[in-house]
Amino acid sequence: MPAYKCITVWKALIRPHLEYGAEMMSSSDDSLWEEAEVVMRANGRRILKCGSRVPNEAVMRELGWMSMRGRRMLLRLSFWGKIVQMKEDRLVKRVYEAGRQRLSLDPKAGTWCNLTRKWLQELGLQDAWHRQEVAGDWRETVKGRILEAERVRWRNGAGQNARLEDYVQWKDGLSWEHEGYLGERCLIRRRLWPKLRTGCLELRLETGRWERVSVAGAQVQVPRWARKCTLCYQEVEDAAHVMFRCPAYEKLRAEFWLRSGLEASVVRAARKVMEGEREQEERLWKWMMSGEGTERAMCFLERVMNERAGLVSW
Repeated sequence: MPAYKCITVWKALIRPHLEYGAEMMSSSDDSLWEEAEVVMRANGRRILKCGSRVPNEAVMRELGWMSMRGRRMLLRLSFWGKIVQMKEDRLVKRVYEAGRQRLSLDPKAGTWCNLTRKWLQELGLQDAWHRQEVAGDWRETVKGRILEAERVRWRNGAGQNARLEDYVQWKDGLSWEHEGYLGERCLIRRRLWPKLRTGCLELRLETGRWERVSVAGAQVQVPRWARKCTLCYQEVEDAAHVMFRCPAYEKLRAEFWLRSGLEASVVRAARKVMEGEREQEERLWKWMMSGEGTERAMCFLERVMNERAGLVSW
């Protein structure tokens, strides 16, 4: 089943159960929703067909999802906007005004109004609370503020993960749309692609994290700079080394890039990369990662990893 159909199942059948009554929940303890975040990320990994090594930030970015906390904020504050526009004789409005009056007498009261005010302040919308008015398309205003906060939170989290060092260079925050390669029906390619993007392929850069060497009688982890390719021992074995520079795959690269029917500019860039020009390598890498060359790159990656498996096992 294509991944986009699994995404539809998540949005239509699973997520609504986690969000049921989110507009009215009054607890300010975000840890109560951590289990929902775990369920969401677990479903995201099933959709991407990737393992637990892929960082949470990458899972969210590839699928274009905001956190469950962000979803809850959107539902609650959108509902609040409807309440303040209701007529004074509505029962819901009267209950709301009673809660707001209680909050004015006790600012620390654990009421529905307290958390609503807190989230408005967090998003920089405290003026709307003071005026008790909403203007324009309130839902879109709230959504825009939440998305911006989600981007900032995403970049802070991704920037602290060494695996995503390259990923954040060409992915700026969340796009809120799932990646096009998720329509790929080939299960092998769908599994390889998120691992390639997030530096979690079964290469020595990743597998070396579990290797140990003896230093002064103590067992220590092999540092990143020492996780050399076991076929050429020239460089650290990462995705760029395997796909562009490792001599073990020179024949495969020549066959693919020079006979793949790609545009002449891409073929010229591939020739220069194989001649050692790092500037062209960066351009070709971006072309492969950004979407235009994704399908071609996935075919190449599948062949490279299959050949590598044979060489390493030999």
